[in-house]
Amino acid sequence: TSDGTVVSSTDGPVRYADLAVGELYDARIAWDGWSTPDFDDTAWEPVAVLHAEQSLLPFVGEPVRRVVEVPAERIARTPAGERVVDFGQVIAGRVRFRVRGERGSVVRLEHSEVLDQHGDFFANIVGPNKDQTDVYILRGDPEGETWEPAFTFHGFRYVRIQGFPGDANPEDFTAVVTASDLPVIGHLETSDARLNRLHENVRWSQRANFLSIPTDCPQRERYGWTGDLQVFAETAATNMSVGPFLT
Repeated sequence: TSDGTVVSSTDGPVRYADLAVGELYDARIAWDGWSTPDFDDTAWEPVAVLHAEQSLLPFVGEPVRRVVEVPAERIARTPAGERVVDFGQVIAGRVRFRVRGERGSVVRLEHSEVLDQHGDFFANIVGPNKDQTDVYILRGDPEGETWEPAFTFHGFRYVRIQGFPGDANPEDFTAVVTASDLPVIGHLETSDARLNRLHENVRWSQRANFLSIPTDCPQRERYGWTGDLQVFAETAATNMSVGPFLT
């Protein structure tokens, strides 16, 4: 247990992180080696030791992992003149990208599932704290830099990029699918491509909504919801090994 010498700090490059709002990372703040014994933490603050009223229970089930990577299909210039990355399908996860630019440049990634009827980016998830926006501030590495958020996820197919220096190429962007790493145990293949696609859509929806807990959707609330789950449980158990997850 903590012995009174433990310290912590909130001055790192992760300026904020939230499941629905998104993450802001300032790469100009260098904390290389912060988790090693030789790191100088004399400016850090002592922690407060609190006594919990409830006992902690061990987590049961597979951890959340990066389970699939989806390359960008194209970067479109919309009628409004904005650059939008299209990953070809809706996923739950986040974007890893490569960028090179001046120190202090700010890149914004806004996530959405759809475009509007004109082909423009459409923020269809609105309301307080539903930004689905990640922000990266460049450190200015002349060799380029790569970033992927660590403490958030989004439901999206399209990503509007703002402040991206220079040309943006599809190979610079990868959608990283995050989910509870459940073994796939059920497969279905028929002579009807439409039925195969429907089954694959169901499995993608399960992957997107089985993320640490059963959620109602990966883009609006993204909180625990067992109403949908009680209807879907039999199908879920046919597709994937969900015993530990549901426990």
